[in-house]
Amino acid sequence: MSLSAESLDLLQRYWLKWFPGHHDIFLLETSRLQRLLRRIERVDGERLNITRPRLHENIAAFLDFPWAEIAALKEQFGFEFEGIPQPSPGMTEPKLPDRPYVRVEDIMSVNAEALAALQKTVVAKRHIPFMPAWKQARQVAELSLDTPPV
Repeated sequence: MSLSAESLDLLQRYWLKWFPGHHDIFLLETSRLQRLLRRIERVDGERLNITRPRLHENIAAFLDFPWAEIAALKEQFGFEFEGIPQPSPGMTEPKLPDRPYVRVEDIMSVNAEALAALQKTVVAKRHIPFMPAWKQARQVAELSLDTPPV
């Protein structure tokens, strides 16, 4: 099961604020927070209005376009992907705006209210002063949700 867009956004903000030079390394703190987010989504997801991640429509259309590679996979190996149509002569390739896609919200919808509720829940679940968990709760509490992650 994949994490929600809100959980991914919170993780990204956490990495960028507290571990800005470690984007390619999965630290213990990251694994700990990811496990907690998964547990929160499983238990409190409906109450927090957390849903499955959804790509922005233009990105989904770009990814689901029957590129030549998709046709080659079908021809060579018989692979077919549900939801991706077979290429046809009249199809035009979708274009993405020429801009950086670096934030979670650049590629999928993030519900601001659900994100704020998720942040509060993480902090509440880490209230026991067991050092690593308590420190992480303070770090998550310090994340600004009003501005995009840098």
